Amino acid sequence: MVAIRSASPDDAPAIARVYVETWRTAYRGIVPASYLAGMSEAAWEGHWRRVLDDPEGREILRCVLVAETEVGVVGFATGCREWSGDGAYEGELDDVYVLQAHQRHGLGRLLVGGVAGRLGHDGLRSLLVWVADRSPACAFYTALGGTRLDRGWRRCIGGATVDVVAYGWRSLSGLRSRETPSFRPHVRPDAAVPLRMEPVRDL
Repeated sequence: MVAIRSASPDDAPAIARVYVETWRTAYRGIVPASYLAGMSEAAWEGHWRRVLDDPEGREILRCVLVAETEVGVVGFATGCREWSGDGAYEGELDDVYVLQAHQRHGLGRLLVGGVAGRLGHDGLRSLLVWVADRSPACAFYTALGGTRLDRGWRRCIGGATVDVVAYGWRSLSGLRSRETPSFRPHVRPDAAVPLRMEPVRDL
């Protein structure tokens, strides 16, 4: 049994653990090993606790969802309005991370569906996500029907240059989660926050 639910500040330690452990598996060979080894769960816990405690984000639509099984939180996803304001896509999927041992069981799809459902409920109709070009996540987003877009940028992470590309969905209708009765939409309005957590930013 899995529940997709809104995150609370008490979830910060688990989210930080998922974030760091997933980076160390997903970005192996893309990001320098020294950078991955130096990632601090304690620092990221503080970051996520500040995010989830921030009451000022209601003007910038954002949701933070976690995937919880009988062993605890094993994944999370975040979404918001598209940040650049170029108008082509209205929503943005910021983060989707699932622990390696719990991947390939549909949790990533459920998390994306939960974010799409929340953003759609708030009136957004399309979605994009930025992802490291060599990441296995590219295949995941393609499998979800995402279209690789003709846009990208580069970011330096731990001394390495990483190409970042975008995938987009013109409609949220095919992404919204219908598969988990335990999904509860964003029940804590104060969990919406205006901070952008770029996965390629050094802490």
